[in-house]
Amino acid sequence: MDIHQEFTEWAQRRGLEIIDIKAQEFHGRGMGIMARKNVQAKTIILRVPYSALRTQDTVSPIILEALKGPQRISVHGLLAMDHILLNSQAITTITTTVAAAACTLAKSTNNGYDNDNYKPWHDVLPKFSEFQESMSICWPSSLQELLPPMSKALLQKQQKKLQKDWNIASKAWSSLTYNNYLYAWLLINTRTFYFIPPSKYRSGSIQSNNATGGRCSILHRDDCMALNPFSDYFNHSPSPSAAVKITNRAFEISTIRDVKANEELTISYGNHSNDFLLAEYGFFLDDNPWDEVLLDDYIFPLLNSSQKEQLECFGFLGNYVLDRNSVCHRTQVVLRILYLSLPRWESFVKGLDDGEKDQPRTDQILRDILIRFRQDIQKILEEISSLGSDFSTQKALLGKRWIQIDNLLRATLDKW
Repeated sequence: MDIHQEFTEWAQRRGLEIIDIKAQEFHGRGMGIMARKNVQAKTIILRVPYSALRTQDTVSPIILEALKGPQRISVHGLLAMDHILLNSQAITTITTTVAAAACTLAKSTNNGYDNDNYKPWHDVLPKFSEFQESMSICWPSSLQELLPPMSKALLQKQQKKLQKDWNIASKAWSSLTYNNYLYAWLLINTRTFYFIPPSKYRSGSIQSNNATGGRCSILHRDDCMALNPFSDYFNHSPSPSAAVKITNRAFEISTIRDVKANEELTISYGNHSNDFLLAEYGFFLDDNPWDEVLLDDYIFPLLNSSQKEQLECFGFLGNYVLDRNSVCHRTQVVLRILYLSLPRWESFVKGLDDGEKDQPRTDQILRDILIRFRQDIQKILEEISSLGSDFSTQKALLGKRWIQIDNLLRATLDKW
């Protein structure tokens, strides 16, 4: 039996309602969801009961006991360990004696850790080799240095989160290998849905039990996640044909518009730029209305320490972006501090001056920045083209993304 059909039947046995849709491979997009027949707008096509989700509430005592300590591992890290234990008997050496006892108890009571129990789901997940090609966190540092600025900043945040989780998990499981953990961590990163477990509402406030010490803390948005079977087949689109709704008992996905038979059904992962999609998911879109480019690397060198202090005081230091329509207001603010007197600049910041008479000079500074940026892009593209054949996928991703950025800069320059 095809692994995707086997997984579909596995999901249905766990209470999923899969209505007039199926998993299907699409050229250039990988696996996705296809309509089996014409489907009208506002029709429920998938319902996933909470009992089928993997969340922080379903993490085994094996993991919770093993990770007790002064440092708190993230829910992301917990779910990564949960996946590993569900998927393998290899992680048997547990550092703490309490955790070892919990593991023995869990095995004797069959506490959800039957390897075959989740095998149909795990069989359809991306392989580690796919992540090694598409996810920049797996790339050598020489390739990571060629990422666009926004992707690089996101990568650095990922690396810090991963390192913290890995440090905690590897101390609890001495036989855990880094690549094994990295693979599980990336599965959680790329395939979870936003979700607050019902248990966090019971006391009337959203809280999270500290997995490493039993303490309570406010549930951070990054900790609101769930692995959601079958739903994770849906690909992303800025113009989706379906939408997710969370009810008090289930995840529901319904059509937004009429869908024809054999058409791919998509959802939106959010209004994300291509640099975000590249760093977080390992792909990006050919046409993305939410795309933008970070200009910080070209603006910060123009600022002196006093100007940076003023910008920080008013909340305008950093995150200067350009999209397909215009530069953001933050960029308008920072460019004006380069030549306006402080009183006039503050008038613009406070909305007392619309800045219209200063716009030509501001535009000229921006033009110079974009021209310099484009010149650097040509050098980056040359460096990418010189990479060896071992990195063909990475070369294609990087080259295509930098060309997109160059086209966006050129389109802005062409408006003047």
